[in-house]
Amino acid sequence: MLTLLQSTSELKGYDFHFGGYNINLVDSLCFNDPYKSEAEVSGDIANWLNGSYEVNTKLTGIIYVHSVNNVHIEGSVLHNMKMFRELCGTEPLKNVILATSFWGKVDQATKEMRERELDTTPEFWRSMIRKGSRTARFTDRASALSMISNQ
Repeated sequence: MLTLLQSTSELKGYDFHFGGYNINLVDSLCFNDPYKSEAEVSGDIANWLNGSYEVNTKLTGIIYVHSVNNVHIEGSVLHNMKMFRELCGTEPLKNVILATSFWGKVDQATKEMRERELDTTPEFWRSMIRKGSRTARFTDRASALSMISNQ
């Protein structure tokens, strides 16, 4: 059952084989988790990254997902984007895909306007795009696999 408080409560990896590679997609915690502080979320992510490093798992890319359903960018989302940029630093941004989701839920003109605003506003994605991040639309399984194969 979905609720208004639905969110990922712990980091979870999903393993599969694709294009000759073993892929591990990790669904991470959100920094605006209603049950955990930013420090706890950061600690959980750091612990997961440390554990991955210990077993020689390579982090080759990040897909940052943002819903085009959001009518406004709230302060917490803006703060999360800023924190994400700072955590990545400049050089790794070339390995980041900025993906929009929930394309079936909003009319096409509104979705495209929101996507354009994300892409052109420095506080949102523009600064990351200028440093090598790419954008993509997450609409279905095929679009997700396309993001991975182009990484």
